Amino acid sequence: MEGKTKMEKQLEAPFVASRSKKWLAPAVGGVLAVALAVLLVNAGGVLDALKAAGAFPEGGAIAGMKDFADSIKGNILWLGVTIGGAAIALCGLMFVIGHTRAQDIMFKTMIGFAIIAGCGGIIQ
Repeated sequence: MEGKTKMEKQLEAPFVASRSKKWLAPAVGGVLAVALAVLLVNAGGVLDALKAAGAFPEGGAIAGMKDFADSIKGNILWLGVTIGGAAIALCGLMFVIGHTRAQDIMFKTMIGFAIIAGCGGIIQ
């Protein structure tokens, strides 16, 4: 068997960082630490700029938005009750005719009703 090829020797040799690259990790870490320190020191200025741009509203609700939300909520409630009644009737029919997935569909329907009922707190 002849001598090993250059590729085989490289694969067998453990990875050793060269001397020229040993400084790279501490240097990158130092630069990142300095950048983080600069960001933390100037964080107040960034927040002031965002506040001046209107990113954090200090006033009340938008005029007319409450009336619009109330009318939409009424329409959604009517639609939800209608669809809910139809879903309960269809699931009951599935139980009567012995559908194999009736319990699963009824369970998912109840979870959907719970999610929709919980949306009332989000709108207010």
